[in-house]
Order: sequence, then structure tokens, then C-alpha cells
Amino acid sequence: MDSKDQEGVLTHGTNRIENRSDQELVSSVQVRDETHLKAFEALMTRYEPGIYRTALRMMNNASDAEDITQEVFLKAYRALPGFRGSASFKTWVYRILHNECMDCFATRKKTSQIDESVAESKIVFNSTSDHSESDLILSDHIQKTLHNLTDQEREMITLRFVSDLSLKDMAQTLNISLSATKMRFYRALERFEREYRNIEEEHT
Repeated sequence: MDSKDQEGVLTHGTNRIENRSDQELVSSVQVRDETHLKAFEALMTRYEPGIYRTALRMMNNASDAEDITQEVFLKAYRALPGFRGSASFKTWVYRILHNECMDCFATRKKTSQIDESVAESKIVFNSTSDHSESDLILSDHIQKTLHNLTDQEREMITLRFVSDLSLKDMAQTLNISLSATKMRFYRALERFEREYRNIEEEHT
């Protein structure tokens, strides 16, 4: 039976909300029980930072990344009652993110307002004061390299290294075969490495 601890946090027996598995949290949201809002908050706390980082790397624009992150979790909350669990919640929510990013790219292209600036995301990722000069240069080179990639190449690199998805999870997120995912990823990685080397050579 659910109860409240001394801090007023709903618990399920000895299983505090924040300690529940994704599956348990999803089930709570799906049945809309008395803890479902806190369950969804726990899912957001668990995945929102990664979703935002991925959106920022993809869009290279903090405002777009914030809007996309909000839209991802709004759509996730609305769609969770129909979530069947054929993929993990993480894969499912990143699929929503993929779709939102693709929609944003399409809108940018239609309005011819593609942001050419790398500076904004560089500032976001390097706003703390404890970075060394070499760290700042490395981050700057990575941002410029990502900026030189195609939308698809940037997505493959971001899903693998920023979102930390496996190739199998990436395939489910993108709704393509594992072999196609591997081909896209290794091509994107090869292009990234080539572009990165070129940028480093320009600054030596």
C-alpha cells in the first residue's frame, strides 16, 4: 500500500518512486494511479538531461533544444497509455526525440532559417569555470566537426556517443534494420574522424 515518508514523498512499500524501474514507473503512468504524476516526474528526472543534450547537439541551438525537450515529454506523457513495451522506454522516448528533431529540421529548411552559428552550443557546454584551455579547444573542434556533418550523420554520432544508445537501440529508435544502422553509423564515424582531423590541421 502506498504511503508517504517523512519528506512527503510517495513510496510503494519500501520502493521509493525514484528507485523504481522504468517499467514500474511506466505502468504507474499508464494506469493513472495516485502516484502517476510523481512517476512521470521520476522518468523526466532520469531522461530529461540526456534528451536535452542530444537535442542541443542535433539542433545546435539552445532555444530549439529546450522546446524540443518539452515537446518530447509532453508527447510521451500523452502517448504512454498506448505504450506496449515492445522496446524499452529509453528507446521509445528517443524515437520521439528523433521525430521532433526531424520536424524541426524540416521547418528550418522550409523557412530558410538554418542557424549557421556554432558559438551558442559551445557556450552552453563550456559555461563552467573549471575547464582548461585544452578542454575548450577540444570542445570547439568537436562542435565545428558536428556542424560540418549532414543531419543524418550528426544524428548517428549524437545517438551513439551523447545519448549512449547501443547500435541495437539506435536501430529501434530510427526504425531501420540493425545492418542499415551499422552502415550509417560507421560511415558517419568515418566522416566525423576525417572532418575532425581537417579542423585540427587548420589550427596547428
